[in-house]
Amino acid sequence: MLQFKAGVSLYGLQPEILWAVDRCVETWIGDCVVTSARGDRHSTKSRHYSGLAVDLRSRNHTPEQIAATVINVRAATGNDYDFIYETNHYHLEYDPKNKHEYMK
Repeated sequence: MLQFKAGVSLYGLQPEILWAVDRCVETWIGDCVVTSARGDRHSTKSRHYSGLAVDLRSRNHTPEQIAATVINVRAATGNDYDFIYETNHYHLEYDPKNKHEYMK
């Protein structure tokens, strides 16, 4: 089940990250909660601001579930996505590795 932390909106998220969030829901252990999207503060070059990244809740996951979630989401989303556990949450972003020349 997909849930959103109070105040988090899908507004401005790009199709690429919405697709990946859907893949997360399919492989998630428990409820998948988006805790940050375009709002909040992020690093200057963060993909959050362009609608290509989200943060997901991890606080209800055991260390074993964290490891399984990382493996499952990476397998479900593929090489064009980064999925990282960052101490107190997961970070998911669209970051294609083989960009076409016209996309640079």
